Amino acid sequence: MKVDPSGCIGIGTIFVVGLAAFVFVADTIIETAVLMNSEQYKAENVYKDGNVHIPNSALFNNPIAQLIYSNYLYDNVKNEDGSNFFNGDPYDIVGEWQAHNFAANLTGISLVLGLAPMSLLSNGDLVLSKIYEYHERSVHADIGPNINSEDNGLVKFVSVIFKWIFKISSLNILEW
Repeated sequence: MKVDPSGCIGIGTIFVVGLAAFVFVADTIIETAVLMNSEQYKAENVYKDGNVHIPNSALFNNPIAQLIYSNYLYDNVKNEDGSNFFNGDPYDIVGEWQAHNFAANLTGISLVLGLAPMSLLSNGDLVLSKIYEYHERSVHADIGPNINSEDNGLVKFVSVIFKWIFKISSLNILEW
């Protein structure tokens, strides 16, 4: 009948859920504070050469912090004529950011797990150097005016998927 007369399971579950919620909220506050207060992440410092370059973007995985910072970028990155740099919406920024983080994590795992087997291949060094190159490129997000400006079809496809997953799952909490 799924009854717990001692109440032990309920207290343990509440503790675990409470701890997880605390960690998530603390992580959101810390990541948002770093992104919004650090000089290197100010809008004028990340906009270079017709691109928004978020250094070490793979360190920031909290979706709420990403959305808050993406809204900030969307509102503050301007072209030289004062027009908005981004053509899409803040979710375009989050989508491409998530795609970069996904690639960074995937290539990072490949580097860790693949070192021994790939070194046995005749061109193992070449394969490893390519994976390392992709990992280094994906650790820092370079975001254009919208997802469609991305020249790599795979990145564009993954960005669109992440954009819509995030747009639907966030329920647009910042607009309420």
